[in-house]
Amino acid sequence: MSGNRETRWLTLTLILIAAIAAAVGLIFGFVTVRSIGERNAQVTPTTATALPPTSAPTVPATAAPEATPTIPSTSTPLPATPTAQPPFFEGPFTYGASFNGRPLLAYRLGDGPSVRAIIGAIHGGYEWNTVDLVSQTLEYLQANPALIPDEVTLYVIPCANPDGYAAGIDREHGRMNGNGVDLNRNWGYNWQMTATHGTRPVYAGAYAFSEPETAALRDLILEREVEAAIFYHSAMAKIFYGVEQEKSATYELAVAVSEATGYPIAAGIPGQITTGDAVDWMSDQGLAGIEVELTTHEDIEWERNLQGLLAFLNWRPPSVSERVVHTAQIGESVQGRPIEATQVGDGNQVALVIIGAIHGDEANTEALVRGLMEQYAGAPEFVPPGFTLYFLPAMNPDQSQRCRRWSNGCSKPSSLPRKRCGCSPTTRPTRPTAACSRAMPPTATPAPRPVSWRGAWPRSPATPTCRPGPASTRSRAS
Repeated sequence: MSGNRETRWLTLTLILIAAIAAAVGLIFGFVTVRSIGERNAQVTPTTATALPPTSAPTVPATAAPEATPTIPSTSTPLPATPTAQPPFFEGPFTYGASFNGRPLLAYRLGDGPSVRAIIGAIHGGYEWNTVDLVSQTLEYLQANPALIPDEVTLYVIPCANPDGYAAGIDREHGRMNGNGVDLNRNWGYNWQMTATHGTRPVYAGAYAFSEPETAALRDLILEREVEAAIFYHSAMAKIFYGVEQEKSATYELAVAVSEATGYPIAAGIPGQITTGDAVDWMSDQGLAGIEVELTTHEDIEWERNLQGLLAFLNWRPPSVSERVVHTAQIGESVQGRPIEATQVGDGNQVALVIIGAIHGDEANTEALVRGLMEQYAGAPEFVPPGFTLYFLPAMNPDQSQRCRRWSNGCSKPSSLPRKRCGCSPTTRPTRPTAACSRAMPPTATPAPRPVSWRGAWPRSPATPTCRPGPASTRSRAS
């Protein structure tokens, strides 16, 4: 019996020991897993906390200060950029190719906002001395860069027609390009397929700008925003200024160069209708273009053309208001008063004349025309392209002056005493006179009326017109 009891206790003891061992194993496993987890948790923050030191100012990160100087090192050329502006001299660069594939070469000197160009030999070898002149000009300016004003950029094109230059000096071949086209008849203003040189017919191309030389030069002028150009020719010893009228920028440039060189100015060649011309196209584009014709086909006339070049470089294009707003006296009235007109705009397609006060007592028409004139003169850029407006506010200045409003509704010429008008400053006319034939109604004294803008006084049936002579009964025609 006791043996069985001991056996049972032994069994229970073994079971208890096994349970304790299992529990210890579980506890040990749990602790191990937890320690591993804590270790992993400590590793993860370590890699995460390594990031802030690169951006945190407290970390002595050696990489960050070393990386910082690399920023200036990559940007060290940048501070030099503002002072290193485009180089003073550039070229030669190619702006196109001729009909036969020869390069069209140009040079740039200066970097100012006012862009200009000098161009030689558009008629090739026939005018070969213009190549020599422009080439010598280029060398001279390279040696004397101070001659180019700071505000000027100058493009130099010694030879605009290399095919013609290579063909020789005769008129038949040297003047034309490789396609047999006269390049100074191939531009887009008043182009015609058959043109003339003197009395000789010349081929002007299949259409305007059909030739690669003229198309490339046109593109250079427009893309580089050239505002003034000299085309050198020979040999007529003149300066041609294109289609623009006097007082235009083109004409003023021609005057400046003429005064410096002594070449006379001419608007055209007598007996010749020039079509498709380069300077005519420039003028039509609102640009200043002139042709300077040397005296012979051999001499470059260096000294006089150097003076012309300096005048060209220092010429100041007129502003918009200077160029397109101009007032002039166009005549006198019977009594000697000036008749003035104001031009606004410089187009060559449409001319519009606006006239006021052809009847001097219609002062409101004078005020209207003056108002329009001052609006457009103050903002000439609003004149439509191709238009020229002419304003003539007072076509009849004698009667316009006579019929200025006086304080009681009568008027008088400023040069006449009050009694000549038969009016008094405070009462109605005492009697009708030649100057005040239409008396006020006898029962009413006119109250003073405010003068409208520019002294114009809107008329009404109740106000005296103060027209000289008896009232007319014929129908009015304005």
